[in-house]
Order: sequence, then structure tokens, then C-alpha cells
Amino acid sequence: MKLFYKGLYSSECTSSSKTRAAFLNKIKLPSLSDVQKADLCKPISKEEVLQAIRTLKGGKAPGPDGFGPEFYKTFSQEIVGPLTDMYLDSFTRGCLPPTLGIANISVILKRDKPSDMCGSYRPISLISVDSKLLSKLLARRLETLLPTLINPDQTGFVHGRYSTSNVRKLLNIIQFTSQYKQKALAVSLDAEKAFDRVEWGYLFDVLGRFGLGGDFLKWIQTIYHSPTAVVITNGRRSEPFPIARGVRQGCPLSPLLFALALEPLAETIRLHNDIKGITIGHKEHKIALYADDILVFLSSPQLSISAIMNIFNKFSNISGYKINFCKSEAMPLGALSTTEAPENFPFRWSRSGFTYLGIKVSPDLRDLQKLNLAPICTSVKRDLERWQNLPLSLFGRISLIKMNVLPRLLYPLQMLPLYLSRKINLDLEKAFSKFIWQGKKPRQRLKILQSPTDMGGLSMPNILYYNWACHARHFWLWLHSYAKRETCIDSWACHPYSPWSLITCEAKKINPEVKGNLIIYNSIRIWHDISKHLGKKTVKSLLSPITQNPDFPAGVSSPTFLSWRDKGIHVIGDLLRDNTLLSFQQLQETFSIPKHHFFGYLQIRHFMSLQTTSFSTNISYSDAERFLLERKNRKHFIASFYSLLGSSVSYHIPDISHKWEKDLNNEYIEDDWHATIRLIRSTSTCNRLRETQYKILHRLHITPVILNKIDHSISPLCNKCNLERGTYFHYFWECKLISRFWTLISKVVSGIFKVKIEKDPGVFLLGLPSRDLHLTASHCKLFEKLLLVARKCILKNWIKVFPPSVTLWYREVFNILPHERLQAVVKGKDELFLKIWTPFLDYIPADLKNLILRGRQFSDWNKTSPRLPQIEGHR
Repeated sequence: MKLFYKGLYSSECTSSSKTRAAFLNKIKLPSLSDVQKADLCKPISKEEVLQAIRTLKGGKAPGPDGFGPEFYKTFSQEIVGPLTDMYLDSFTRGCLPPTLGIANISVILKRDKPSDMCGSYRPISLISVDSKLLSKLLARRLETLLPTLINPDQTGFVHGRYSTSNVRKLLNIIQFTSQYKQKALAVSLDAEKAFDRVEWGYLFDVLGRFGLGGDFLKWIQTIYHSPTAVVITNGRRSEPFPIARGVRQGCPLSPLLFALALEPLAETIRLHNDIKGITIGHKEHKIALYADDILVFLSSPQLSISAIMNIFNKFSNISGYKINFCKSEAMPLGALSTTEAPENFPFRWSRSGFTYLGIKVSPDLRDLQKLNLAPICTSVKRDLERWQNLPLSLFGRISLIKMNVLPRLLYPLQMLPLYLSRKINLDLEKAFSKFIWQGKKPRQRLKILQSPTDMGGLSMPNILYYNWACHARHFWLWLHSYAKRETCIDSWACHPYSPWSLITCEAKKINPEVKGNLIIYNSIRIWHDISKHLGKKTVKSLLSPITQNPDFPAGVSSPTFLSWRDKGIHVIGDLLRDNTLLSFQQLQETFSIPKHHFFGYLQIRHFMSLQTTSFSTNISYSDAERFLLERKNRKHFIASFYSLLGSSVSYHIPDISHKWEKDLNNEYIEDDWHATIRLIRSTSTCNRLRETQYKILHRLHITPVILNKIDHSISPLCNKCNLERGTYFHYFWECKLISRFWTLISKVVSGIFKVKIEKDPGVFLLGLPSRDLHLTASHCKLFEKLLLVARKCILKNWIKVFPPSVTLWYREVFNILPHERLQAVVKGKDELFLKIWTPFLDYIPADLKNLILRGRQFSDWNKTSPRLPQIEGHR
């Protein structure tokens, strides 16, 4: 294994600096300004190192030195000074200490690969946190500059760019060539060990060409000065061996450096006259990149292939980049889609399509759902059925759907313009429900489970809403592209109109070609679904554009309205103030509109009269429109829009509160119920206890009254007292045996907090606020924990004929204490744990308190003392 990786990381470059210069001189790369260079090359400061430490993520495996991120975060103030001094000294000497240059390589066998071949293993490289911190702070400086240095064709590792843009470009090219019967190819290139083969001489030359020389280049050369690695196989470490090429795995700088290293190849392809791309509108598309995943678009294959192969050969010679022709595929498009591969064609000819970024793409876009979503839905249903009988709790099953099922479904929904029909969504929800309730009759409606946690639900994913949220990103792009007078990749399909105008106009005015374009039309259909969901009954909108709008022919290409856009009038909503149309005089004063545009004003007024029946009442943006207007970027876009969709649903808090208020014979305000709902998550970190309180709040436990409705032969009486009907409230409070238990608990907690605490069902069962409860914030937290354990004790004896005892309550409290303490230790909150639990620990015997503080389990204490202490004489 050592010999394999030693060979992989050994340089094979035979080119000279002159050869590299000859290649790079043919292109012009963007360069930094003097101000940007000065900011990039400034000396490292303690503040930067400290900020880098703060951004470290915990729970990561340590490097060769054995120190994980938690060590650096805990002792950041103590080590930031020596660490900064060490970095500055290393910069002066031109090399890092040897321990910072070594990496541990662990290997993991790839799926369906033979285990006796070294190439079948995926290497995972672990470097020291010292080295990561240096790279991290340099990466933070560089990442803000990458968008100005790297062409938008590259979407990998560049801030504000997304892989969905590449797939969207590919789909539009497929649709365009199919619609206009053009001869074209889309070539997906596979590179052999792309990150591991980058030659350092070439990398340093490229950095200089981008204006990243000087001190910043010296930092990079310092990091890459004589690094070494060891391979760990079956627990055995090999001897260290030198690394002479490749960007370091696990280093925050590596993806940014790789993107810069690949940019000369992309720029050479863009500028080469013999490589003919596919022109859509006024833009020629030749290449799309996501890190090392490259797509090349060619409209004259015979001429272009020869030129591109020549470029690859030259680039490979200077950079180490190598194409794997066996895995690279060419998909014929348009008029070529039914033809056979030419002779001596260097790539695999794939008329059925290929897989790009995990998405299966074919020349017929109608197959996208069948190729991508349908197999995942089938796999999800099969897996859920297979996992149905696993011993998982309700919370565990919801978590499994969130962590396993949702990502599998969400990826194709993000990447592709799919329209998820309600039938498909219903089939998925049926599979979810069957899994959650183990094939039995559901105890709760799925809509309640899908409610946000702050509204009393479990935030179970609503796949239909996620589908809508994924499309909403394109609505945002369409709206803001129109506002900025930019063209987006979808614009060609609806010329001379803008894509945004199509979702605000009547369906009958949409061109048949647009309706046949699933990329755009699926999004239009989803916008209409969203509008109906949010209560909007018409597509007419205050965001209707004043130009490029089929509903307003006068403004499609009128110089009058184009000049209005330059002055800030983009949509009809810009012409309103206080829900009233501005007069022409107000328009002149606000936007400096010339007098001779009065006829245009009359035209727009007539158009607006068709959009709304009145300009003085009930005019406002919908929630979705307001969201799109106010959103500045696409960061966390899907999650935010999904929350918007969920918040529009009428939730069931009144249903919960009415039932409980009737039993409690008391009324509470809505804020009280929200506080109770928050306690589900905040009282304990243990999911089983959280689930206990959730089920109590929603009254999900089966009582004799419910069993009697199912089977009349079963008595509806309480099986403990056998005197009254076994309703939910009776089982938790009214039964005289349970009431006695609560009386004892009340006495114990009164003794713990040294204050008289009266029994109150709202407080004791649900944690509802009470004016009669006078406890500090930390005491309230402990009080809720102790009462939650008491509720759990009642449930442990739910079907038994005898009630729970205080002894059982003590045992359950002692069982959760080690978990609470461990959570506090992991989060570095030992003092908070003691602050909360001190009243209880002071109340119990000293020897038991000492065992708990030493982290011992209650079972350890029980082995030496078989009986619990007689605390206050209660059993």
C-alpha cells in the first residue's frame, strides 16, 4: 500500500517552466488589484488565528499529533499567541515544523471493488489541526476573491455558486438542440485522481498569473515544502514517504487551489476558435465545471474534438491532469441523437445519456423523472418496509426519515426541474405513515407530525413542500435577473418575454413551445400550486413586469418602458404608494419621468386596471412574493422557503389546548401553550424523555375508554381504582392512587427547593406557567426535569393495577443523572450542570452524591447498597 501511494504522489512532470509559460501566455487570466493583493498578503494576526480556531468543527478525527479541534477551542486563549509566533517563524524560514507536514492516510474499500487491489481503496488523509488552522485562515482570505478570478462556468468551491447551475445549463442545452434540431455533443470528462496529480511547479506558476504571488505565494510554498505521509493499514503505520505533487486532502486551501489550477484549461477551451460551442441567445456555451467534473459542449464535433484533444495533451504535460477516456462519455444531442459514433472517437458514445454529478441525463428530458426520482422512490419504499419492525421510537423513526430518506429524495428535486404530482407525494406519505406506525392505524395525522416543532409537531419532512421550495430558487433568479436586466440560462426559451413574466400571466398566453419545455413549464405549474396553497386565487400580481410581459404587449420592447426600468420602475408594484396608483405628476417627481411619456402612463394605467379591480383596497404582495423580493441571496434558501410554506398552514394548537383546558378547568393564553411546547425540547437532551412529553401533550396513549370503543367487552373503568372511567386525565391525575403519588412528589420537590409547591395539574402534567410557582430559572429547569421523570413513572405503570412509587421515581432520576452529566461535560457546561442539579444533590445522601459526581451509574451504587436511602421517610 505504501508503494502504491508513494508512486501516486511522486511527480511525473517533465515539462520546463518555459513550456508552462508558453501554454499560459496564450490566455489572459484576471488578476488582483493592488488593494486586494495588499489585503491578501498582510501578516497573520492573532485575531485571525483565533477566528480560525472558533470556526473549527468538533467531533473530527485528530491528525498525527493526536490533538483534536476540541483541544484548540478549549485552550484557544492560551495557545493563540505561541501558535501565531510559530506560523510567523515558519514563514520566515520557508518551511513548517516536520510534525505539521505529515499526514496519516487511512483507506476505505470502495463499493463493489476487489479488496486485493490498492486502487480499490479510497484514501482519507488526516493532517494536524495546527496545519489546518494555517490553511483555514489563508483560505478565508482567498475565498472572497475567487469569484473575481474564476469564470462563472466553474461552480465548485466558489462562494455563491451552485452545482445546480451546471445541471440547469446542461438541460437547457439538451432542450435547445432538440427543439431546433442542431447537431451537438455533450461530453462528460472523467479525470484520473485529479486532486492528487496537480504538479506544484504548474500550480505556483498559475497562482502568480492570477496575481497571487508575493507573500501569499510564499505561504503556499511554505505549506507545500517537503510534506510527508504514512499509510495506516489494519492498524499498522508505514514508514513516512515524501509527497511531491497533488493538493493536500483535508486541507481547507486545497479545493480553492484546485479550482485556480483548472481555470487555465477552461479558459483555453473558451478562447480556442476551432472549438465550437453551443450558442443560445447571445452567449456561446463551451464548458461547465464543478471542481474536476467537466462538461464540454460542442456543435461541430469533428473540428472541435481534434482541437480539444490537442489542448488536453498539452495541459496534461504541464499540470499532471489526465483524462480517463474509458470513463469519459459523449452524449449526442439534437440531430445527432440517433447517429452512431464516428471512427476513432476518443470517448464512449452514449446515445442513452450519462450520469453527471449523480444525475442521470438523457437526450429526452421527459425521461428525467423516470431515470432519477422513480428508482429512489421505489428504493425508499422498499427500505421503509424492511425497517418497519426495527425497535425504534417515534422520534427515532422521524429522525430516520429526516437523515436517510429526505437527502435521497431532496437531491434530485434540487438538481432537476421535476414536478412532483400529488399522487407521487401521497404514495410517499403512505409509506412514511406505515413505517412510523409500524403498519398499524396511525395515532396522529401526518400533517401534525409535519408541523414545525415550535407549533407542537415533529418537523417531519413534507416532500411536496420541498419540491416547491427547490423550484422557488429559480423564481428568485428569474425575478432578480429581470430587475438587474440580466439574462439567465432559461431566457432563450421565452424570448422576447422574461421567464418571470410567464408566472404572472394567464396560461392561455403562454407559447406552446414553452409548455413543451419542462424546464420552465414545470416551474410555472408549481408557482400556481404555491399561490393556491397560500390562498391566492389569481396569477395576477403586483410583480407583473412592465416590459417583456405577454400580458402587456405595449411594454415588450417599448423604449419608453425600457427607460422607466433604468429609473427603478420594474413591476407594477413600483407604481403604487399606500395601495394607490401614483398620479403622473407624482411619477415625474419620484422617478424623473419626462412629460412626453404621458401616453405610456395611460397605457400602464390601463394594464393595471386589468390586473386589479381597485387601486385603493386589498392590494399587497403574497407571502411568497414578499419572500422573493426581500431575499438577498440563495444561502439556506430552500430551508427558509420551506418554513414559509409550512407556516401558512392552520395548525392544531387550539385542538390540543381545548381538550386540556376542559380537563384542567382553566384557560391559558397561546403564549403559555407555546412555552409548554418548547419544554419538549428544552427540558431534557434524552429523546426518550422528549418523546414521553410529546405523547402526553398530544394525548397519544391508549386508555380503557378508547379500548372500550374498539372492543365493547373491555371495561372503560380505570384498572387501578376500578371506580371511575379511565379517561386520559383520570389516568394522569384524577385517579385517587395517582393523586396520592403526585402528593408525595409534591412533598419531595418542596423539600428539594425548600419552598412549598402545591399540586397543580397544568404545571405537573404539562409544565404550563403558574403565578404561584416562585423558583429561579435554574430551579425551574430542575423542577421540569423532575416532573418529567414523574410522568414517565406513571407511564411505566400505565397498564398495571398499582400506581408508581416515589422509590421508582428516585431510581429513574438516578438513571438520567449520568446522561445529563455526560452531556454537560461534552458541551463544556459542567458548571451549569452543578447549578441546575445542586438542590437535588444536596437533598440526597452524601455518599450517593459523590458517586454521581464521579460519573458512576446508579446500578454501581445499588450493587453495594441494595436499598435506596430513606429520604424524608418517603417510599
